Amino acid sequence: MSVIQKILSLNIALILCATLYSFIYQSPFILKLFSLMACGFLAEILIVYIQKQKLRYYGLGSAFLAGVLTCSLPPTMPSYMILFGIIFSVCIIKPFLPRFRIFLNGVIVGRLFLMMLFPEETTKWGYAIDGIASATPLEFYKFYDKPWEIITWSKILFGPIDGSWIIEDGFKFCNFVPGSPGSNIPFILIIIGIVFSLKGISNWRTSVAYALSFSVINMIFGYNPIYNILTASSLFCMVFLFSDPYSTPRTNIGKWIFGIIIGVINGCIREWGFLEVPYTEAIVFAILFANLIMPLVNKLIIPSKAQ
Repeated sequence: MSVIQKILSLNIALILCATLYSFIYQSPFILKLFSLMACGFLAEILIVYIQKQKLRYYGLGSAFLAGVLTCSLPPTMPSYMILFGIIFSVCIIKPFLPRFRIFLNGVIVGRLFLMMLFPEETTKWGYAIDGIASATPLEFYKFYDKPWEIITWSKILFGPIDGSWIIEDGFKFCNFVPGSPGSNIPFILIIIGIVFSLKGISNWRTSVAYALSFSVINMIFGYNPIYNILTASSLFCMVFLFSDPYSTPRTNIGKWIFGIIIGVINGCIREWGFLEVPYTEAIVFAILFANLIMPLVNKLIIPSKAQ
């Protein structure tokens, strides 16, 4: 499969996830997504024009970057704020950092940039009704030992997930919202991930390594590994972020190492926290750290002819 076909497939899959989210939860979101993806494409055209380079098909890559970033953030976050992250990634991170041999995932850097500029809006998922607000199925785990007894597995997989539940003899409530638009229907992400793996679009080695290492860490800390894989952003990242050719290792062994590093760091930050940042953003730091050590992994592991 050619590069352009892979980029098109990723964009179509992302739009499918966003369309389902819009149909189930918020109809206007799909318009927001298309407008910001168009901004990503136009930003790519602008930076290529300034640098006097040929556009080729990479404009679709920037549109995809903008779309993934939008789908990873709270749906209520204003578009103009997200646009800051898109411009920063497309116009600064993507064209200039590789010159210094630094290869970072543009979506992750854009999200980290937004976390620093707009920390409240980037992590503001829900509001408390009476003392407790739960942003995603993952956060609900912190308040209730077995959340699947309240939210059935079928709802976790297929949705819709929303509403409020009474906890502790009617004295506390939990206002529950589905989470980021890109990760609210795990079943769809599983199907897309399998198809992408079979077609060679996604990197199944990194995804499997991440799932195994992350599950082991969760079991060590006493959490349900299946629940934690299905909720929050794990599946979304496995499908749309782990196969970025610019910020992931070249070799098959390196891809396994890359996934293990992300799984271990993500699980540990979710348990212990990091720099007072909400633990639900743990995978941002996990992927960023793995990106930073990727050049070392590429240097230490010599590709074999089979790879």
